[in-house]
Amino acid sequence: MTTVGAPNGEHGPKGAASKPANTGPDGHDKSTEQVMGALAIVGLIVPNAMVAAFVFENGTDVGGYFASWFGTLPSGQLFADLAIVSVAFWVWSYYDHRRTGTPRWWLIPFATLTVGICFAVPLHLWIRERKVRISSLHS
Repeated sequence: MTTVGAPNGEHGPKGAASKPANTGPDGHDKSTEQVMGALAIVGLIVPNAMVAAFVFENGTDVGGYFASWFGTLPSGQLFADLAIVSVAFWVWSYYDHRRTGTPRWWLIPFATLTVGICFAVPLHLWIRERKVRISSLHS
């Protein structure tokens, strides 16, 4: 006899709960946590590789690096767009930190200013998902 409506939509023996392949012993699906962790790593590596390419090509011309951010109207528009998104994300992540108890909120503005929003957003979401999973172990 089979049971219909297992959490992942599969049918299993009566009384046996089928779990998705990426479910930990606590029953929490870890795939979102793993995806956000992977995206945080990519968000750390890619922009730093681009800075390294700039330094390789131009030397340590810090003034030239930052001047190129505003060299054209589209690059200035992109900077303004990312700056506004960053501030909005800082505000949201701060209140999310207070509401959910997500640890180390200060890492988010630091990660944004030292690497970029492409690192800070998945980093916060990885920390948040990890907090949710660990909290579910203790409840």
